[in-house]
Amino acid sequence: TLKLNEAGQYLKTFMLPKDIHFKIYEHGSEVFIPELENKVNFCFTSPPYFDLEVYGSDKGQSIEKFSDYYDWVDYFVKPTVNNCIKYTRSGGHIAINIKNMTSGKKYPLFDDFFRELDSNKCLEFIEILDIKQSSKRDYKGKHFTGVVTDYGVKEPVMVFKKK
Repeated sequence: TLKLNEAGQYLKTFMLPKDIHFKIYEHGSEVFIPELENKVNFCFTSPPYFDLEVYGSDKGQSIEKFSDYYDWVDYFVKPTVNNCIKYTRSGGHIAINIKNMTSGKKYPLFDDFFRELDSNKCLEFIEILDIKQSSKRDYKGKHFTGVVTDYGVKEPVMVFKKK
């Protein structure tokens, strides 16, 4: 596993063309970054599935900050969507990869993100794409988050264009 600064160096060295510039911000997508306003052509996020994906004991992750689903929607989903809109230039695209949780704990994650994007007058809905999974991300008989389930072989990605 790469540490954050190592991941950035790896991307810079091996993965990205030499003329691509990037910066890694070490905080959640719900935190506004003024220097990115109207600077992004394509904003993509694959946010956490509320309390399904716990990445460690970091107090900065969204489930640690907002443990009630409705608080999570108000203080994580809505600011994340608003930030994506603020960051994206006119004519640029926003894509979000998330799906509703329909087994075990049921949360309308896709619906809540979609509703927030679709209600914004400066956005135009383009389409819903499917990302095909190359594996079930299995770890000792469990989904990598520790939940025993079968998420199928694809996940939806909602795509909007900023007018």
